[in-house]
Amino acid sequence: MIGFLGLTDAEQRRWDLLSLTLRVAIPLWLDERRGWPAEMLAARARECSQVIAAEGDVLMFGGKKGGSGRVFNHLAEGMACALLVADGGMTFLGAYWHLDSAGRLQLGEPF
Repeated sequence: MIGFLGLTDAEQRRWDLLSLTLRVAIPLWLDERRGWPAEMLAARARECSQVIAAEGDVLMFGGKKGGSGRVFNHLAEGMACALLVADGGMTFLGAYWHLDSAGRLQLGEPF
């Protein structure tokens, strides 16, 4: 069956699982990267985005052993770095990801 955004049920389950695991992983990366200078955070976010751009399809379709874990970690780290320097947060996987005034990850409805 084709669902929201034209995803099959299996693809939707993968996106839902990705969203759930990011909700756990991003706060861990936030703790690791908090305190880094903004220039380093932005540079690391760009580095992570290059891995995601080149290999991100393994998150949806699989690939060589260990590849999806590596790409997932780059996604979580890159999002954490971006959230630490990007005022206003980001929309991803149908949710608005941002940090509250205490620096905690929050998810809300996209704009």
